Amino acid sequence: MSLQKCEMTRKRQMVIDAMFVKAQQCDLCFVVDCTGSMAAYIREVKNKVKEMVDDITSRFRYLKVRIAFVGYRDFCDGDDRLDVFNFNRDVKKFTDFVEGRKPFGGGDFPEDVFGGLNAAINLNWESETRILIHIADAPCHGDKFLPKGASGDDERHKLDARGRDRSGLSAPRLLSDLRDRALTYHFFHVIANNTIKMVSEFKKIASPMGFKISEVDLKGTPNLLQDAVVNSVTASIAGTLHLMSKKARARRARKGRKVASLSGSKVVMHGKQPNWDEISEEQALEVWCEPPTELEDLCEGLDLVKRQHAVTLKVASKPFAEGHQRRAYYAQDVSDSKMFELVMKRFKNDAKSPSDYSKYEDQMEIQCVAGHLATLFNAKLSSLGFTQKVEFLRVRAIKMISRQEPFHANLEPLLKGEFEKFNSNCGYVGGLHDVLQAFSHWTYRATNGFLMVVDLQGLKASEGYMLTDPAIHCKELCTMDGRYLFGTTNLGQKGMEAFFATHRCSDVCKGLNLSITKGHGEVLRDASLQ
Repeated sequence: MSLQKCEMTRKRQMVIDAMFVKAQQCDLCFVVDCTGSMAAYIREVKNKVKEMVDDITSRFRYLKVRIAFVGYRDFCDGDDRLDVFNFNRDVKKFTDFVEGRKPFGGGDFPEDVFGGLNAAINLNWESETRILIHIADAPCHGDKFLPKGASGDDERHKLDARGRDRSGLSAPRLLSDLRDRALTYHFFHVIANNTIKMVSEFKKIASPMGFKISEVDLKGTPNLLQDAVVNSVTASIAGTLHLMSKKARARRARKGRKVASLSGSKVVMHGKQPNWDEISEEQALEVWCEPPTELEDLCEGLDLVKRQHAVTLKVASKPFAEGHQRRAYYAQDVSDSKMFELVMKRFKNDAKSPSDYSKYEDQMEIQCVAGHLATLFNAKLSSLGFTQKVEFLRVRAIKMISRQEPFHANLEPLLKGEFEKFNSNCGYVGGLHDVLQAFSHWTYRATNGFLMVVDLQGLKASEGYMLTDPAIHCKELCTMDGRYLFGTTNLGQKGMEAFFATHRCSDVCKGLNLSITKGHGEVLRDASLQ
């Protein structure tokens, strides 16, 4: 290894280590309806909070957690409407406080949810990962939030024409404040029929502002609470790590250049395809990777063969969607008599500065390697009698020839349907998609622990999954020519450990003879490789 690569790897590892330490500093707040029907859930929070913290600590070696409690009732309960315990690391003090909360009051069917959320917002949030667990069996005030057929608000508690309660609080303001404080909001339904309409209305407000609300149905069963809280905290830590790795790539792209801030520039999305007759043709150079011929080649240094040819494109002038880093534009390949529908993806910071081509190459290489591993995985699955397949879109990098300023982007086929995130590059495992979780695990095994494909997202179809924009963790962090191998979403060995910290082997894993073993503080690796 060259001195340059050694030094670059050392610095990159320090950055990754710092990210993991920072993301595992957690503020965890329980917001709980403390009216008479909620006694069992208040008791469950008190009795199980230590086990919850111990369970999370066993998964994350750097975890430091502060816990808080906000209990709310209703306006008719006067001075007893709110009970607040601010953030503290002392679990005993927390349990003593919660033990003193008596379930009573409430008045009419809705409760003062707005007051509870506002009290939580005004706590002294400090940590990088901020988690709000809201446990309730009744909705907030306001007819639009009540389930069909429910008794309405007491006349004194009705919202005004602008949706504000008697304290001047409204759902849009509260959800905006939750977003601005970078909280992850997890709503736990105690009786889903009572609260699902409220959360649905909350989501309608939150979605346009880019704020996500996660839901858990406790099905009226208090003993489901512990696992639900642990899973929510785990997902939040993984989400923080994922966001930090994405921000690192954006900072890297801006390094050494003066870039105008995009935070204040609102870009309007155009969901419909343009009138293509009005879009001019442009000439571009399209580059793609040939997949490795042997699996062993991946472990001997990434040196993919690249091909290129000229293409004629039409690209919409306005994006139709955006993520944290990139915007997506409708595009067409009109090089031949046939027209191909495409998506062009471009990093946001490139809109204000000369673009860095290497990050588009990174994305192309990641998807090529992931696609090759998926092909091998599918063959293995098929031999065991599994019918589902895992596939990745083929991604290309382009350089626009006909534009005066440097213009680079990625191109991929247009997928139509509802996108879903199945796991992240930092350990979050979502849903019950056993084949995909097994795929991530299998890539680690197949490469003898050298790399792992994660951050799986895309479409679910009857025959399997069509995925795009994955990430790859790899033991090697840097290349000999001074690049970050697989970009800054490559979190190396720690990223792989984070996956195993949340992964639970399914029947698919067992069919593939995959297993995991625990080390001190967290799950470390595939047991078969020890």
